[in-house]
Amino acid sequence: MAKQQPENTRPFQSFTKNLGLALFLVRAWATSLEVFLHRDFGERYLGWQAVVVWLLVPCYASTWRGYDVRPLLLFLPAYLLMCVISRMKMLARRHGGEMCHSFYTGWPRILKPTVKGKELTVKRIYEPVFMFFLGFAIRDRINAPLGTYFMIGAVCLFISVSASEMASRVRSLDLNDTAIDQEIIAERFREMRGEGW
Repeated sequence: MAKQQPENTRPFQSFTKNLGLALFLVRAWATSLEVFLHRDFGERYLGWQAVVVWLLVPCYASTWRGYDVRPLLLFLPAYLLMCVISRMKMLARRHGGEMCHSFYTGWPRILKPTVKGKELTVKRIYEPVFMFFLGFAIRDRINAPLGTYFMIGAVCLFISVSASEMASRVRSLDLNDTAIDQEIIAERFREMRGEGW
């Protein structure tokens, strides 16, 4: 007979599943702006979250009844064009032998490739702030649905980059802990064999 999971673990599993879905939608929203802000993406970065943008934008536009959503819907072909250009550059890079992390979110267009160390700051602070104020100006003067989309996208950029950085830090801490554990085990092994210092 199959063993059932304890009842108290189910709410946690439901929470983590919903959190994962929410983060996926945040990343999709961020991706819709990143194709304009970044270049040289990893080969697998523009995956399902890039496809979901084609559902996200029309669903978002449907919440703006009575407003002109044409600029928002014109955003989709521009987004598709940037995705195609990015994909072609990825293929060219693959045949040229250059490789980066396959899920790399791209290099900020405003930074020269030789500038190191500021990438995270640009992605987490400057780009979201720029997109938020651009969205605010567009919302106020040109088109409310498109401007608000950019403002929400700015928040999503910040959350997406922060979540990725947090996950990277956790992986680094895990690697550090593993290295320390291995040193302790190696020292005990030497002591067992009488090879202590």
